[in-house]
Amino acid sequence: MLGGANELQLRLYSDVDHAGCRDTRRSTTGIVVQHGGSVFTNSTRQTLISSSSTDAEYIALHQTIKQGFTAQMLLQELGRDVTTTITIHTDNVNAIKYEEDRSPRSKFVDTYYKLVRERVATGDINLTYTPTTEMVADGLTKALGQEKFDKFKTMLGMATSTTTTSTTTT
Repeated sequence: MLGGANELQLRLYSDVDHAGCRDTRRSTTGIVVQHGGSVFTNSTRQTLISSSSTDAEYIALHQTIKQGFTAQMLLQELGRDVTTTITIHTDNVNAIKYEEDRSPRSKFVDTYYKLVRERVATGDINLTYTPTTEMVADGLTKALGQEKFDKFKTMLGMATSTTTTSTTTT
């Protein structure tokens, strides 16, 4: 999954658990940043309450872009070569479609999250659909069963794909 130390591509994964907090109905954003063998993860509750999963995903894209540019600047300051276009993987087709259509569906999103639109238009960001089953950030937004958790660790580069579980019998 992860490239070698000379990999130039900065890859980000963005996922949301829409209205997952039962008390506040705020969504949780999960972000994974990968460059070569380096991995950074972040999971935060959104400060705004969104009325749809698409709005929540778009808010997460905004947060992910900010994380991506911070990571890009840090890597450049450390002397690492990084491509100028950052690829962001999201599992919400409607969030990508909203950006491609360029027609405001929600004044709420359009007013506060112009950054996504501007960065896609300038070519700084490339939005890419990634199915939920391959979404690295999924493990940062919700509890996972053992099989999904093992896959999550492997996708992060924290375990090999041949991880085995040992059991002891008495």
